[in-house]
Amino acid sequence: MKTLYGVLAMLAFLAATNHWYGWDQGIRATQALDTETYATIAAAAPGFPHTDIGSAFSERFAVPWVLGSAGELFGVGPHTPFRVMFALFVIVTLALMVDICRRLGLGAPATLLCVGLFALNPYVLRGDAIAPGPVDEAFVIGTAILVWGLVAVRFAGVLAGAVISILGRQSALLAVPAAAVWLYAGSGWRSRPARQRLVTTAVPVAVVLVLYGAIKLAIPSFTYSFAPSIPSDTVIPVIGHPGSASALATHLARIAAPLVLWAGALAGVFLGLWRAGERLRPPVEFWSAILIGASVIVQPLIISPHFPGFEANEQRLTALGLFPLCVALAYLLRDASPRAAPAWALGAGAVALLAASLHDKFTVIGPQGNGQFVALELLAALVLAATLAAAIGRRRDDRGSRPREAVG
Repeated sequence: MKTLYGVLAMLAFLAATNHWYGWDQGIRATQALDTETYATIAAAAPGFPHTDIGSAFSERFAVPWVLGSAGELFGVGPHTPFRVMFALFVIVTLALMVDICRRLGLGAPATLLCVGLFALNPYVLRGDAIAPGPVDEAFVIGTAILVWGLVAVRFAGVLAGAVISILGRQSALLAVPAAAVWLYAGSGWRSRPARQRLVTTAVPVAVVLVLYGAIKLAIPSFTYSFAPSIPSDTVIPVIGHPGSASALATHLARIAAPLVLWAGALAGVFLGLWRAGERLRPPVEFWSAILIGASVIVQPLIISPHFPGFEANEQRLTALGLFPLCVALAYLLRDASPRAAPAWALGAGAVALLAASLHDKFTVIGPQGNGQFVALELLAALVLAATLAAAIGRRRDDRGSRPREAVG
C-alpha cells in the first residue's frame, strides 16, 4: 500500500502543479507540433486524409487513425480520444514499472525511486498531459510491455510490446532488435537451447519489419517524402561549419536534459556500492535495458538539430527511452538498496524528485526561465546522488556494527 499511496501522491503533485494550457497553446509550449498532424489523421478517420502528410508522420498513422475512428463512433472528435490515450499511458506504464520492481524484490522506497524518475520527469507525463501525443504514448506503452515481458520471461508480452511500439513510432525498428540481446542472454531466457533462443530473438524483429512494411504499403495515397536522410540530415555535416560547436553543444545539452536526474541516481548507486565495498558487476539485464534505452535516444542524437521538427524538440524525443533506463536502475537497486531506507534519505530523495519535476514552461510554480530550470535539475541530481551514495554505503557500517540476523 505504501507504493500505491506514493504513486498517487506523485500524480496528485503533477496535477496540482502542471500548467493546464489549451490545446493550441499546449502544442506550442511543448514543441509537439506533430500532434497537429496526428489530429488531422484522426479527424479524417475512418477515411484517410485528403491532404498529403510527410512520411515521417504518416508512417505512424495507425494509432491516431484508430483513436479518430473511436471519436467518430462516439461523436466526440479527435481530442477526447487523445486524452483517453494519455490516461491509458499513465496507468499502463506506471503499473508495469511497479510490477517490474515487485518482481525484482524491491521495497517501497526503491520502487518509488524508479517510478518517480520516470513519472516525475518533466518531459514524460507533464508534457503529454498538456499536449497528448498518441504515437509517442503508444510507443512508450509498447516499450514498457516489451520490457515487462523480458523481466517476467513472458514471450507473449515481448511480442505484444513489439507490435504496439512499431504501431506507435518507427523508433521500434532499433528498439526491438536491441531487446533481442536480452531475449538471448537475459535471466530466464539463456537457460533455453541455443536454437530456441535464436528463434525467440528473431520473431519479434521479423514481426516489426513485416508490420512496418505493411504500414508503408498502406499510406502512399496521402504521403509525400519527408524524413531525415543519411548522412546529409545527421550531425555529421554540421561539424566544422561556423558556429557548429555552439549548435552541437546546445543539441547535446537538450538530449541530456531528461537524463540528468537518472544519471545522478545511477552515479549515487555506483558510489554507494563502492563505499560499501561491493564489486561493481551489473547483470546482463542492466546492460540490455541500457541498450534498449540507448537505441531510442541515439535517434534524435544523430539527427541534425536543424532538421525540421527536431530543433528544440530533442528533450521530448530523448524521454521516449527513459522507461528501460529506469528498469536498468531497478536491477542495480535490487542488490544495492537496503530494504529499510533511513528517514532522512526518503525525505531528501522525495524533495529532489519533486523539485526536478518543475519546469519553467510546464508548471505554475518553480523555475523562471531555462537557466533556473537547468540549475534546479543539476542541484536535484547532486542531492539524489549524494543521498543514494550515503544510504547504500551505510551498509558497510551496518555489517560491522551488528551481527547478521538469522534467517528462519
